[in-house]
Amino acid sequence: MIEPCKRASGTPRAFFDTQQEAIAFAADPANAAYHDDVVVFCGRCGKFHLSHSLWLPSRPWETIASQLRSN
Repeated sequence: MIEPCKRASGTPRAFFDTQQEAIAFAADPANAAYHDDVVVFCGRCGKFHLSHSLWLPSRPWETIASQLRSN
């Protein structure tokens, strides 16, 4: 199994197995720091993360989850 991504500081990033789990986490009032983030699928670790939209140009391995398509 690939280890989920970490922040630049080396601490673990929040990660989720499904888009729905990430959406629920961001919607929880206890996680207010994530309310402006979008759900992305990470091509590096294969998990879903929450990322600020301004970070995406520097993270080409992250795809906004709503833009994913099934083959």
